[in-house]
Amino acid sequence: MLLPVLEPADRPCDAPGWFLYLTDIPRAGVEYGQLLAVLPLQRMLPAGDGHPVLVLPGLLAGDGSTWILRRILRRLGYAAYGWGLGRNIGPTAKAVSGMRDLLDKLHSRYHTPVSLIGWSLGGIFARGLARDHPSAVRQVITLGSPFGMRDTCETRSAWSFNRYAHLHTERHELPLEMESEPLPVPTTAIYSRCDGMVAWQTCMNSPSERAENIAC
Repeated sequence: MLLPVLEPADRPCDAPGWFLYLTDIPRAGVEYGQLLAVLPLQRMLPAGDGHPVLVLPGLLAGDGSTWILRRILRRLGYAAYGWGLGRNIGPTAKAVSGMRDLLDKLHSRYHTPVSLIGWSLGGIFARGLARDHPSAVRQVITLGSPFGMRDTCETRSAWSFNRYAHLHTERHELPLEMESEPLPVPTTAIYSRCDGMVAWQTCMNSPSERAENIAC
């Protein structure tokens, strides 16, 4: 369902309740199975135009978690790529430089801007790349990415992220984007009110003519 962009709430939102948190991974497994079951229907989707798409994984995940998405994109005609940097443990030197280098490589190889799809923390990275390299980015699509987070009380993943903070070369201070200008490229934020890791309100775009929010 396509929804209008919303103004930020006056105060930080609450993290998901314990039921949503504890059932998040089992529900994801069920949804993954459902996705596999409907793969034959992908032929009904619009064909891609062959432009490059870079898919960034979520916190503690790697390219294996985005394999099925990239497979679908390739079958539709897009040139889909994983990030190739192992598990996403945050903004380490390897991740920060690796993402920049891969974006530059794809932009140069295809001579056209790259679409960025980021899941969770990967979406926060994708938005950062778009701000720093707008000429190389066609659009940004985020999947449950809490780029609007203002306080650690809005997530159940703070401990997992902070566990690797000593390896991070960039600090993601809170609030993340409360004072930032809208992205210079079109952006779509896909979120779920049943998210078990982060407050769904933190995953939505602020008002902008280039932004949209989609609830799933």
